[in-house]
Amino acid sequence: MKNWQPFFLRNYLKFINDKMLAGEERSLYKKEKDAKELKKLKKEILYIADYAMLKFNMLTGTEEKRLKEKKIFKKYPYKYKLVSAKKINQMLEDGKPIYYMVYVKSSTDKYLTIFNGKTGELVYTKYKPISYNLKSKDLAKLAKLID
Repeated sequence: MKNWQPFFLRNYLKFINDKMLAGEERSLYKKEKDAKELKKLKKEILYIADYAMLKFNMLTGTEEKRLKEKKIFKKYPYKYKLVSAKKINQMLEDGKPIYYMVYVKSSTDKYLTIFNGKTGELVYTKYKPISYNLKSKDLAKLAKLID
C-alpha cells in the first residue's frame, strides 16, 4: 500500500511483538476490542487516513472514485477527522496522543483496526470477508461498541 507509513507499522509490530512475548496467538480473522479504550472515543477524535475513502471497483480493479463522507459517517455520531496518512504519521512521530484507524483492503476482504497512537495498543480490529470498501454499517457497529 503506497500510503503505509513507518509509525503505522511500528504500532502494529509492537502489538504483534507483545502478543508473542505473552505467548499469545493472533488470528487475522478474530475480532478484538478493548472496551475501556473504545469508550474514550466518545470524547476523543478518531483520525482516519483519507485513502480509506477510495472506492474500489471490484469489476475493473480501479480506485478512481471516492466514497461520500456524509453517507459513510452518517451513523457515527462521534468526532472524527479524515486526514492524510502522512499527517497521521507526523502526529505519531510527534508523540501526540491520538486514536487512528488503519484500513486495509486485500483482493477479497478488508480489515479495520484502531490503535491508541500514544501507547501503540490495539483498541479494535475487525475482519470482514468479501467486502472491499468502508461502509456506513462498519462505523455504525463501531459506534455501538463505543456507546
